[in-house]
Amino acid sequence: MDKIRVPRSYMEYSKSSPVEVYVAGNRFEIPKDKILKYPGTLLEKMLPELTKEKGGNINFDRPDDPFKAVQGYYLTGKLHMPLGVCPGQFAEELEFWGIRPNLLEPCCLYR
Repeated sequence: MDKIRVPRSYMEYSKSSPVEVYVAGNRFEIPKDKILKYPGTLLEKMLPELTKEKGGNINFDRPDDPFKAVQGYYLTGKLHMPLGVCPGQFAEELEFWGIRPNLLEPCCLYR
């Protein structure tokens, strides 16, 4: 008797498998386990859809310079504001991505 294969849920796939995120048409990779460390963020909330789409075929029409800092936060746990980004714009992007601005590293607080 043949066994019926049931598709695995997104949580059963390798926790270190990369998730592809497209921002302003540019591809970024973040390991799923890094995203899971930060509950309540937009990417953590969207993880089932990002994984289900096999590569995160969701394009966020957002500026990619601030997102580089968001990606860095997921990868290192440290949030730094990019030099070429307006502090007001960066605050708006953090709000969009669901990251609290009080997590900004001390070296970036007075820019």
